[in-house]
Amino acid sequence: MDIKDYAQMMRYLTRPRDVVPDPSSMVQEPRPMAQGGRIPFAGGTDAKTGMGFQKGNQFGKNLKGKPSLNVTGKNQYTPKTTKEIQAIIDANPDYITPKNFYEPTDTMQKKGMKKLLTLTDTQNPNVVFQRKGYPPLDLEKITATDKKRTEAKTRLEGRSLQLKSPKGYQVHHIMPLAGGEDLKTGDYAVVSKEMNAKMSKYNKKINKLVNEAYDLDYNKTESLKKLKDINNKLFDILKTVKKDLPKKYKGLLGFNKLTPVLDTFDDKGKQVFNAEPQGIDYKKSIAGSQGDKVRDTKKSVMQRMVDNAPKFSSNPFFDPSLMGKVISDIGKGINVGLGPTGMIALTKYLEPEGGYDLSRTGDRLGFEAEAALAKPLVSGAVSVTDKIKNPMLRKISERAALAGMSPAMAMRLARAASPLGIASLAGEAVYNVGKLGYEDQKRFNALSPEEQAAERAEQEKFAFDVEGS
Repeated sequence: MDIKDYAQMMRYLTRPRDVVPDPSSMVQEPRPMAQGGRIPFAGGTDAKTGMGFQKGNQFGKNLKGKPSLNVTGKNQYTPKTTKEIQAIIDANPDYITPKNFYEPTDTMQKKGMKKLLTLTDTQNPNVVFQRKGYPPLDLEKITATDKKRTEAKTRLEGRSLQLKSPKGYQVHHIMPLAGGEDLKTGDYAVVSKEMNAKMSKYNKKINKLVNEAYDLDYNKTESLKKLKDINNKLFDILKTVKKDLPKKYKGLLGFNKLTPVLDTFDDKGKQVFNAEPQGIDYKKSIAGSQGDKVRDTKKSVMQRMVDNAPKFSSNPFFDPSLMGKVISDIGKGINVGLGPTGMIALTKYLEPEGGYDLSRTGDRLGFEAEAALAKPLVSGAVSVTDKIKNPMLRKISERAALAGMSPAMAMRLARAASPLGIASLAGEAVYNVGKLGYEDQKRFNALSPEEQAAERAEQEKFAFDVEGS
C-alpha cells in the first residue's frame, strides 16, 4: 500500500463521529422492491393479535377488514352430532352403505344424488346404516349346485372368497371344495379357462369321494375299510389325470389322504382326521408353498399372491411365458436359416430359368445385398451355435450353418464382403440414377422443337405451382 492510499484510509477511520448518521434516529420506512425491499407477502399471521387467516382466504383478500375465526388453531368444521347424522341416514333410504354417503357411485350421481356426509361422520360408532360391507348372499336365488359350493367355500375358507384373475384365466382350487379340512393359500393356482374346464370332471369325482369319507360313521369298524377304498379311488383318479392330460397339469389336482384319529372329535362332534396332502405341486400355487390358512389371511394379501402367481395355459400362444419361448426359438431358427448355408440354398432356390444374368439389375442386387449383410448374418448364426454345450455337436452345427467354414473363416470373409456389398449397392444406385437421366435426355432430344418448348413450359408451370403452394 503506497503512502497516499494509507493516508486516505486513516482519514476515513479517524473521521468525526457526527459525520455518520445514527441508524436508531432514522425513520425506518419500507423500501420498494426496486431498492432492494422484500416481496410484500400477504395472508400471514397478525404479529400483534396472533390471529391467522381462515382456510379459503386468498392472499388476505377474502377476509380484508374481518377478524380471523381460528385464533386457537382448532378445526373450523363443526362436526355433526350423532342425532344429526342418524337423521340424515334415516331420511335417505336410497343411500345404503356408509360409502354411499361420502362417495356416491357413478349411478347415484347420474340420478342427482350428492355427497351428504363426510368420511368422519360415517365413522361415528353410534350411528346405524342399512348395511356395512358386501351384501349377504341370498341362497334362495342361487342354484342348488352354487348353494352347495358357496356353503363349502364358507366352511373351508372362513367366508365366500372371490379373487380377481387376469383376463382369460381363473383361480383354480387345487384341493377339493369338500370335506372339512381348512384350505390354505397354497391350495390355489392360476390357470387358463380351458385348463380349468378340462380338470373340472376330475374335481367333481374327487369332491364326491371326499364328502363320502367325511360322512362315514367311524364308530363302525367297516368304515375304516370304506375309507381305505375311498383313498385308493382318489389315487386312481390322479393316475388317470396323469395318463389323460398333458404333463403341465401335474400337481394342479390333489386331495388329502385321510386317517381318522380314533375317539377324537371336534367341538361340533365331528371326527378329527390326520390329513396328508397328495398330488399337489406347491411351486405351481399362488403361495409357492403350503402357506397359511385362508380364514386367517386377508383378502388383499391373497389378491397380491394371485397377481404375482405363475400362470398356466394349455395353449402356448395364449400363455405369455410359453409364447416368449416360442418366439425365441423362432428367432434362433431364423438366425441359423439366414446363415451362409441358408443363403446359398435360398439363392439356388430362387435361381431363374436359364441362371442368373448379372447384366440385369435385379439379379445383381440380390448378390450385392447378400454381400452387404454377410457380417450380421454370420454373427446371427454363430450366436445360436455358440450356446450348444457339446463340443462335437457345436462344431457340426457351425459347419452346417456356415457352409462348411469355421466361424473365424466365415467372419473374415464376411468382414471383407460387407464393405464391398455396400459399395456395390451405392454404385448400383448412382448407375441407375445416371442411366435414367441419360435415357430421359435421349428421349427429350428426339422431340421436335415445338414438343420440347411445350414440355419446358409444362415443367416451369409445375415448378411454379409447387413453389406457390
